[in-house]
Amino acid sequence: MVIKNKSQRGVTLIELIVVIAIFGLVSSVLLFNYSDFSTNVSVRNLAQDMALSIRKAQTYATSVRAISATDNTITTDRYSGYGMSFSLGEKKRVATDNSINTDPSEKSFILFADVPTSGSTYGNGLYETNGECGNPLSGSECIEVFTISSADRITKLCTDNLCTTTGTINILFRRPSPEAEICISRGGLMCDTQKPSFIRITVESAKGIKKDVTVWNTGQIGVQ
Repeated sequence: MVIKNKSQRGVTLIELIVVIAIFGLVSSVLLFNYSDFSTNVSVRNLAQDMALSIRKAQTYATSVRAISATDNTITTDRYSGYGMSFSLGEKKRVATDNSINTDPSEKSFILFADVPTSGSTYGNGLYETNGECGNPLSGSECIEVFTISSADRITKLCTDNLCTTTGTINILFRRPSPEAEICISRGGLMCDTQKPSFIRITVESAKGIKKDVTVWNTGQIGVQ
């Protein structure tokens, strides 16, 4: 009996090129989509972290969190409010060791204690700093700096009265109420007389993906 051997065909060069091209096309699509997915996750996480930091200030105020001041300006009949400070286009100051920027900017926001001065029951609603952070006292109210280390940044601050890419807006909570006071400061030493009903903080990725953090004067905080 004669057994015939079947000849085995190899892969031609054209077939190999086609397979490599298909593989490369699929890989590029996956990488492109992953980049968009990663960017979307980054800006969403930033918005969530920002909302949580505002909630922290609210919790500090409603729980009557004490501060350890060294200038003897705090007494039992006066209490510090707590707030978050956001700013765009403002002067930046750093701590004495040049390690921390203690002014809010498009790449950072500040948790502060609104320390009452002598003779006052509450603070003035403004964030005051002389370049120090961690031990809040009158004139140096910074508690914590939140730095945006990713390519994302704060691009816009809006209230029901205005939208701005410059200036400072503070969100303040005073005990025992969870409601928010929104202070618009245009470089002066006091808050505007206007009392907005909300503030919307827009964060944006390098690819233009945006998320909004909204705080209402009722104390509600939302991310969209």
